[in-house]
Amino acid sequence: MAERMTEALANQMMDQGYHCSQCVLMHAAEVLGRDKDDALRISSGLGGGLFHGEVCGTVSAAAVAISMAYGFHEPNPGERDDLLKAKIHEFEDRFLERYGTMCCRELLGGYDCTRGDDGQPEGVPENPWEHCGEYCAFACTVLDEILACGAIP
Repeated sequence: MAERMTEALANQMMDQGYHCSQCVLMHAAEVLGRDKDDALRISSGLGGGLFHGEVCGTVSAAAVAISMAYGFHEPNPGERDDLLKAKIHEFEDRFLERYGTMCCRELLGGYDCTRGDDGQPEGVPENPWEHCGEYCAFACTVLDEILACGAIP
């Protein structure tokens, strides 16, 4: 059974150098019985909104996790594609309801991931990542509920 992803555990992982996306996809891999090292590699490029402050890495990783459980590998998936989209939209809707945005830059209070710390716009919080552990924990809680319905082989 996978360890529950808490804000403290996510913060501990990020303090070690992992990205938010890696926290989420590693957790999902544990839940789904997939290889954790592969999950860490696959999700390593999703953090920081693809390092441009776009879609939050927790959201991107959740979409990958949902695809691992409900995705398809043959053409013309029909209903399976509809189910996949519905599960991803369910996740996105819940994230948006909670935080009002899926945009990393907005979640980080305006921090621009393409600039160094010295080139930030005025008004950016001193520690823009202070809530990232919370985003990870929430994403994993929602994923646990979505994945509990059972993956499709």
